[in-house]
Amino acid sequence: LFKRMYDLFTNKEVSSIADEISVEKKELPHIVFIHGAGCSHRSWNYLLAKLNPTQYTMLEYSVDDKFNTNLTKLASDFGHIHDKKVYMISHSMGGIYALNLYQMFRHRIIGSISIATPFAGSRTADFVKYIYPSYALFKDVGVKSAPILRCHNITIHVPWTQIVTTDGGVPWHNGHNDGVVTVESQKHREDMEFVEVHVTHNEALVSDEVLDVIKDKLNIKTLDKTTS
Repeated sequence: LFKRMYDLFTNKEVSSIADEISVEKKELPHIVFIHGAGCSHRSWNYLLAKLNPTQYTMLEYSVDDKFNTNLTKLASDFGHIHDKKVYMISHSMGGIYALNLYQMFRHRIIGSISIATPFAGSRTADFVKYIYPSYALFKDVGVKSAPILRCHNITIHVPWTQIVTTDGGVPWHNGHNDGVVTVESQKHREDMEFVEVHVTHNEALVSDEVLDVIKDKLNIKTLDKTTS
């Protein structure tokens, strides 16, 4: 599994993956992808190859920078997208940024899918930030951190699906978790749809079940070339 994920994230399998399916021609919205903390645009290689959108943007940020610094950069990059209407797909911490971008550009965002996003924050981060005080992420994702509290005041008025990852639990997180984020934190909000998928936090990005959920929300039909 780890070798497959490495090959996918380093783009070794993307060309062959694209040949496996044919996406029925449909005008998709401009899709904005926002990766999780400690990742990059490469984490989307598998899903991107399968979805094959004609118009998309990869927004990037650094965990070495503070939340507001990253958000300012992301908002600037978002503002340069020419298409008026966009759809967001985000992973983990990327979903926190996506929600803040929604507040800023709600007139342009027609829908969103977040994957394993800790909308209620992380109690583990509240503790670990004292062990690694220089690491900005732990300060930004704590239960009572400013970014998480800000999210509580944002109301969603577009279709938003949160894919909840439920496998891979570890004992140092309080409660059922996917190895990184608790299920409770993932299901904190009341203004979005939840779809549970039994994979770990990072397996979600190479999961066909997650892919199927995304296709369903984007109303994509696929034709298997072997049967066409």
